Amino acid sequence: MAFDDTPLQPLVMADAEGAADTFAIRSRLAPTGCVMEALEVTSAGRPVSPGYQFQVLGHHEANAWALFRRLHARMRREMAVRHVELTDLGWQIRRNQHVVGRIEWDQDVDGRVPLLVVDGKPFTWEQVLFLTVIH
Repeated sequence: MAFDDTPLQPLVMADAEGAADTFAIRSRLAPTGCVMEALEVTSAGRPVSPGYQFQVLGHHEANAWALFRRLHARMRREMAVRHVELTDLGWQIRRNQHVVGRIEWDQDVDGRVPLLVVDGKPFTWEQVLFLTVIH
């Protein structure tokens, strides 16, 4: 069986606040297997950077639909949770007391400190240091 790169249409999914986000779905081969990823895009199809990104890894000959089902489940699960909330006091960590996100390159400071993407939103390192827990 060969690499299954079945083209998939963009996917629209609501986040925990009900806002609709559009994702481009693509597959690619990696040394460790087949990667299927969902990248948040604008209505014109341009990547939102930073924005939501999700990936799943399957074996080299993985079925595209099986990978898509895993990817879709991950997206639904992770987009249903909010880790930070904008309050009158600024951004705060929700009562679950943990933050999940990814580390990106911060072009504004030439990568001297990282940029963190939480709930699809960018946070500078300084903003993350001053996040407080909602009580």
